[in-house]
Amino acid sequence: MRLKNNDFRGITLIALVVTIVILLILVGISISMLIGNNGLINRTVESKTKTDEVQEKDEVSLAVMSSQTEDVNSSEITRDNLEKALKFQFGDKTKFTVKDNGDGSFTVVFDEANRSYYIEKSGKMMENDKIMKISTENELKLFRDNVNNGNTYKGIYIYLTNDIHLNINEEWQPIGTYYASNMSIQDETNNPFSGTFDGKGHIIDGLKITSPDKGKGLFGLISNGIIKNLGIGENCNINGVGNCSGGICGYAYDGTAIENCYNMASISGIGQQIGGIAGQNCFGSCITNCYNTGYIYSKEGLTGGIVGNNLGDINNSYNLGNVKAEGNSVGGICGLVNGKISDCYNTGNIENSGNYAGGIAGLLYGNDSAKICNSYNIGNISSIAGGGIAGGVSKGSIENSFYLEKRVNGEDGPIIRGTYVKNDSEIKNISNALGNLFKKDTNNINNGYPILLWQ
Repeated sequence: MRLKNNDFRGITLIALVVTIVILLILVGISISMLIGNNGLINRTVESKTKTDEVQEKDEVSLAVMSSQTEDVNSSEITRDNLEKALKFQFGDKTKFTVKDNGDGSFTVVFDEANRSYYIEKSGKMMENDKIMKISTENELKLFRDNVNNGNTYKGIYIYLTNDIHLNINEEWQPIGTYYASNMSIQDETNNPFSGTFDGKGHIIDGLKITSPDKGKGLFGLISNGIIKNLGIGENCNINGVGNCSGGICGYAYDGTAIENCYNMASISGIGQQIGGIAGQNCFGSCITNCYNTGYIYSKEGLTGGIVGNNLGDINNSYNLGNVKAEGNSVGGICGLVNGKISDCYNTGNIENSGNYAGGIAGLLYGNDSAKICNSYNIGNISSIAGGGIAGGVSKGSIENSFYLEKRVNGEDGPIIRGTYVKNDSEIKNISNALGNLFKKDTNNINNGYPILLWQ
């Protein structure tokens, strides 16, 4: 059968329409690839923006380092030096503003890019979208609730702008919760804090913690976080707390650092592992430049002026408060040591009704690497088995540590290798023997006994 000419025309027209539709589709796809939300042009712009941001951040960092070298006698930054260094890096075409925050830190704002950077007086720099300030009790509570609902704040810097006085009639729920009954920090029921919390030298006061649950303190659970420059005031009611509780935190876990912090509050626990700074300082965590002046008591034991149970490091810290427990392993710095204590001292009286009370630690236990070094004690020790530095050593060692004579149960206790008994005059003159982190008490801060360089 032969096709008519108009039939051919019909087929041709259909083919033409199909071709046009296909071409339009291809054009649409091409345009989308170019200018769509994920198009080539947008990706190119985003890539350039990211490149510009990285370059900008690098240049700000260089300016900060340059401003630190302006004064050979100090690494701290001044506004004039920072502005001068930024102008050198960016020239006159880039508009920016340097704001003095009044605490040694600065905020650099780039007007056109609408980006800003927070620069600490030490030179540490952070983008402002990773910074949060807390000024009021309500803001502190909101931050706490966010952590306890699963926000770890990892990579976020939080700082206080002033002292915060909590309502002492209201039970405080710690920041970071520890619920797991199987003692596994990784348990999904736990909600740790993993950011940086900088007290900026301020005090948090008015804590009421009377729950017998474990893991109590301002913070409950910190995992790979940083707490620094923070004090717990003396007007607190921390009484009847459970295992692993302290002024700053209950558990310092997984590489946590607690720096330049102190506790002035009395802490009383019905459980064990009670400390002025932390209940438990776990493997990989470190407490540095901290002190306690509060009275620390535990019904069961493993109790210390700084930490109840130390598996990490405690450095460059001291205790002035009296420490008492009904159970075993009580010390001026730490109750039970399975880590390291270095460059510490105690002046508080240590007492327990069980075994192992020591001026620095109750008992070194569990690990040959457990150590006390370059430390001293002048506090009185009262125990069934007590020692001027440590009540006992199961595993581990003591090096270059001293205690004042006639401090153990009214008599000199047993001498453990690495400990040395000294009279009053000798103790006051051992700063050189203790090492370069101690100095003489020339201003009578500690009744003439050696103090740490940072005091």
